[in-house]
Amino acid sequence: MPEISAGSILGRGFAIWFRHLVPFTLLTLIVMSPILVYDWFHLDSPHSLKEMRATAWLATPLGLIATAPITYAVFRALRGERVSFAKCLSVLLGRALPVVGTVAIMAAIVVGGLLLLATLHAVPLLLFVLFLVMAALLIWLWCMWWVAIPVNAVERPGPWKSLRRSTELTHRARGKIFLLWLTLTAIDIGVVLVVRVVIGSQPMRMLVDTMFDAPLTALTAVTSAVAYHDLRLRHEGAEPETLASVFD
Repeated sequence: MPEISAGSILGRGFAIWFRHLVPFTLLTLIVMSPILVYDWFHLDSPHSLKEMRATAWLATPLGLIATAPITYAVFRALRGERVSFAKCLSVLLGRALPVVGTVAIMAAIVVGGLLLLATLHAVPLLLFVLFLVMAALLIWLWCMWWVAIPVNAVERPGPWKSLRRSTELTHRARGKIFLLWLTLTAIDIGVVLVVRVVIGSQPMRMLVDTMFDAPLTALTAVTSAVAYHDLRLRHEGAEPETLASVFD
C-alpha cells in the first residue's frame, strides 16, 4: 500500500492549478459572487470589524462549494484530458445541493468552534489551555474532513456519509494533510499581508482581498482533489479514469 506524499500532492496540485488558473479562478469567483457584490456596493463605506469577520467566515464555505467542479477538472487533468469550463459549470449546478449540505454541516461545526474561540481570546490565563485545545481540535477536524467535498462530488453518499468516508480515507494520513493545510495557510496569509500593505483604502482592500482569495481558494480545492485521488489509489487502487468516469 503506497504512502501518500504531501510534497507530491502539492507539486501536482500547483502544476494543475497553474495550467488552469483562469477557469479555476472564474469558477471560484462565480461561487463567491455574493461577497463580491457586497464588497462592490460598499466600496465607499468603511467595513466594521464585525462585517470583515463575517465576510471572511462566509468565504470558506463558499470556497468549499467550488471544490466539486474543480474535482472534476482535476481528474480530467490527471488523465491528460482537456478540461471543459462548460462541463465544470454543469458539475457545479448538478452537485450543488448535496455539496451545500456537506458544507453546511462542516461550517456549522467549525464556525461554532471559531465563535467559541473568539470569546476566549481575552479570558484569564487559566483558560488559555482550553483555547489551545479548541484550536487543535478544529485543525484536526479540518484535516479529517479534508476530502469530504471530493467524496461528495464523486461518490455521492450524502452529507454525513461524506464526512465519515473522508474520516476513513484520511486515517493515518492526517499528518501529511496537516502539512498541506499549513503550507497553503502560510501562502494565503502571505498574499493577504502583501495585498494589505499595497492597498491602502480599506473598502477597496476588501474587494481586492476577495479577488486574490479566489485563486488561492481554487488552489486549496485542487490539492484537496489530488489528495482524494491519492487516498483512493492508496486504499482501493482507484485510477483517474475510474474516478473521472462518474462525471460522464
